[in-house]
Amino acid sequence: MTDPVGWGERDRGRPELVERLQDAVVRRRKVRLTCDNHARERTERLVDPWGLVDKDDTWYLIAGTERGQRTFRIDRIVTADPTDQPAERPDDFTLATAWQQVVGEVERRRSHTWATALVEARIGAELTDRYA
Repeated sequence: MTDPVGWGERDRGRPELVERLQDAVVRRRKVRLTCDNHARERTERLVDPWGLVDKDDTWYLIAGTERGQRTFRIDRIVTADPTDQPAERPDDFTLATAWQQVVGEVERRRSHTWATALVEARIGAELTDRYA
């Protein structure tokens, strides 16, 4: 059971695109996506929808593309048009395993964040002893 609604809030419901993509996943139909990437460039591609994940009210589509498995943020999808073409899904595909790979990759990328901080000289030695 999942109850994503906070106290005093109304049920936000799932975005309309999630309903459309879920139908395509269940019916195993290819979907033509128009998306805005992180640089706000618009792209179009035909994908095999494999599964949907709701991570803290941000929805993701895991799909097969001509370049392999890709993850799309639903809020960056402008249009999602199911086709009559059958979608393919690897026989050994499991959504839980695919999502763990996505999470692992995101966490790996995030762990390489560096920062430079200016501190007073008297604190520098202590920080060096603790974190160097």
